[in-house]
Amino acid sequence: GSYDEGGWTARIRVLGDATASEFPEDAMVVLFAEDWYAGHKTSIGGVWPHCENIIFVGWIARNSVFKDADTGAVTFELLGPTATMKQLNAWPANLEDKNSPTTWHQLYDMTCDLAAHHVLTQHTTMDHICDFIVTDNTKRMKYIDIPEQDPYSQIDEYVYRPIGARLLGSRQGR
Repeated sequence: GSYDEGGWTARIRVLGDATASEFPEDAMVVLFAEDWYAGHKTSIGGVWPHCENIIFVGWIARNSVFKDADTGAVTFELLGPTATMKQLNAWPANLEDKNSPTTWHQLYDMTCDLAAHHVLTQHTTMDHICDFIVTDNTKRMKYIDIPEQDPYSQIDEYVYRPIGARLLGSRQGR
């Protein structure tokens, strides 16, 4: 992963007696460690409490599952949350701050976080499969014109970049 890409991807190679059909496209994969320190099963590190042993969370990319006829190994690519969002399409959203909202894209006391929340919850289902942590920026935004494109770019380029922030994904699926 990298800051420029906004998140993480991984290439996985499964050895042994596996078939490509055992790894369906878009399936969620959680890679975790079983760590032992000084004879105790415990994990250290990670960014989130109770997830210290999670190394990576992602979804199997479409058209990436292959079985090597010579070795029998199955390989595939995993996409983290932000890479997954880049694969989706989202409608445009012309968001407007209104004291008394009456339409779908009018928001009361609109901040960048409320606009990002609107895109995530009203234009995708990513909020059902990932945790998102907002910036806590309280500056009100009057208008945000978001063109049709993938939801990652909509949030990163049009909602967060104007305040100097980025939409980033962690290896642990957040």
